[in-house]
Amino acid sequence: MVEKKTNYKQRVLIFTNHFYPENFKINDIAFHLAKENCEVTVVTGLPNYPTRDKYKKDYGYFKRRKEIVNDVKVIRLPLITRGKGNKLRLTINYLSFSIVSILYAFYIGFSKKFDIVFVHHTSPIFIGIPAIIVKKIQGIKLYFWNLDLWPEAFCTAVKFKSKIIENIILILTTWIQKQADVMLIASKGYKSIMLKRGVTEDKIVYFPNWAEEMFFQEPPTQKLPFKMPEGFNVVFAGNLGDAQDLPNVLKAVEILKNENINWVFVGNGRGREKFEQQVKQANLSHKVFLPGRYPMKYMPTLYKKADLLLVSLVDEPIFTLPAKVQTYMTSGTPIVGMLNGEGSELINEVRCGIGCAAGDYQCLAQNVLALSKLPKDYLERLGQNGYDYCREHFYPKDKLNFLTLLLKGEVAKKAQLVH
Repeated sequence: MVEKKTNYKQRVLIFTNHFYPENFKINDIAFHLAKENCEVTVVTGLPNYPTRDKYKKDYGYFKRRKEIVNDVKVIRLPLITRGKGNKLRLTINYLSFSIVSILYAFYIGFSKKFDIVFVHHTSPIFIGIPAIIVKKIQGIKLYFWNLDLWPEAFCTAVKFKSKIIENIILILTTWIQKQADVMLIASKGYKSIMLKRGVTEDKIVYFPNWAEEMFFQEPPTQKLPFKMPEGFNVVFAGNLGDAQDLPNVLKAVEILKNENINWVFVGNGRGREKFEQQVKQANLSHKVFLPGRYPMKYMPTLYKKADLLLVSLVDEPIFTLPAKVQTYMTSGTPIVGMLNGEGSELINEVRCGIGCAAGDYQCLAQNVLALSKLPKDYLERLGQNGYDYCREHFYPKDKLNFLTLLLKGEVAKKAQLVH
């Protein structure tokens, strides 16, 4: 009788476009698995999100291409960076990393044995191809965490309108997704799309984003590196790009320009420069403040100091439940949303603020004005509703523990099947 190895380390291979020091949830997963007696290898690209500039000193084509981070082995493949994020550069960025990672998959697939392969899919969908190659070579299970919908996400990001190319990408996307043994979806709204693409229901598992542990710690200790304006402050934190529908947000600002309401946008992105110009042209610089992008450690303090937290997305069917909503909820500050689908529905159902349809800037303005007139204790109750719900449904340790058990085969997938 052969004795079972009790100290065996499960060997997990992760393919992801982004990894530490870039701020993505896959960092939490990899570091958690390493603590849970797993041997974790991450194949990723050179850090370049949202821009390459901040990483140049520490990472390069001949610098720190391989390293150990929190007991995780990280292999960084070369790529052509995003640059300023225009559609040509973004397309080249996607293709360069995809080609290199596909070639590397053959090498690592034949040179080192793994037990499972895990895909962290933001964009592009091609990150699934190297994982499939390793799966086929080694005969192991593929877990696919789907955080973005292709080809819709690509066409929206680069304003791509070729139906022929879109259909080709759709065929490739469908093939990639059908190769997954387990399809983890970050939003319940993805289920119907996955079913249409031939992913069987028994493979689909609901696995949403979560807020970072630091947001659950009370009270926040970091002092803000900039001064918040006097008055009622609506705060947006994160990427400033086309997807955030900033032109319509600015229309809401215009409607409320005579109220004692400020709009603070903390972040950066390829849409920031254009947005600043629009603010100046509309003579709204006294109402709109753009202090810049700051490290995550300041966000708990920022959220606490805000009177309202803003989440907005363009009117596209691909957007469902952005991770920003969960993170906002942990702050105990009410949320005002201008977005479609699950994000807006959740805000309204939990009663942690008010959500309206994407692009409806008039409704956004009305909601902000109405919330600004409410007593402080009522706003606190709305914020507390969000915190309580997030603590029950989106607590990081709970999500990470569930995933660990799922990967180790110690929990049935049906525990999180989407109904």
